[in-house]
Amino acid sequence: MEPCQASRCGAVDSLSLVLSRGPLAATLLGTFGMSACGVWLSPAVGQRIPPYTQPPPTGYSVQGRAIRVVVRGNLASPRRMLVFGCIHGTECAGVPIARRLTTMTPPPDTAIWIVENLDPDGYANKTRPNARGVNLNRNFPWKWHRIGQRGSPDYAGPRVLSEPEARFAWALIEQVQPQITVWYHQHMNLVDLSGGSPLIERRYACLVGMKTRQLLRYDGS
Repeated sequence: MEPCQASRCGAVDSLSLVLSRGPLAATLLGTFGMSACGVWLSPAVGQRIPPYTQPPPTGYSVQGRAIRVVVRGNLASPRRMLVFGCIHGTECAGVPIARRLTTMTPPPDTAIWIVENLDPDGYANKTRPNARGVNLNRNFPWKWHRIGQRGSPDYAGPRVLSEPEARFAWALIEQVQPQITVWYHQHMNLVDLSGGSPLIERRYACLVGMKTRQLLRYDGS
């Protein structure tokens, strides 16, 4: 999964969207409910998910840049979505979508946590990995092992969650316990069938006119 499967990161489902163009943020907000593309996510029934009452946390990159979280909607709702606009510094087509989401109102009884950019150092330095040369999408705990070395595109870092950006994302997922986590990538214009619910992944693809495809699931993602 790219980068977070339900069993890996505590989310019920996770979407990996590989963009060459940006689907509208309004489409993402409209995915709770029904349409010609089918049911996306019904209200949680019988789930005992405690209300999230903490203020949104702020993380920091290797070079000290802030990684901010914006929360929209009802924090007490068990229907929770977490959106990451960018995980690689040179794959940030999702940032405008995430930024637009911060100005919009979610459906009732829904809360959306939005992280515009998880790799601000890579974005500032115009590099795909973070400032220590680590591919953040290989630094997560699922099947982590040493991959590559600094300078290689898949360098997984010296140890699992060695990077502050990955630690922040992992902690946020554990704290929020989202039903859906959305990650934006580039440049293939598809929705990855990444190990979550294929019904959800195909619904999103239908809504935005994108194809679905199962990509390779990398260790450490």
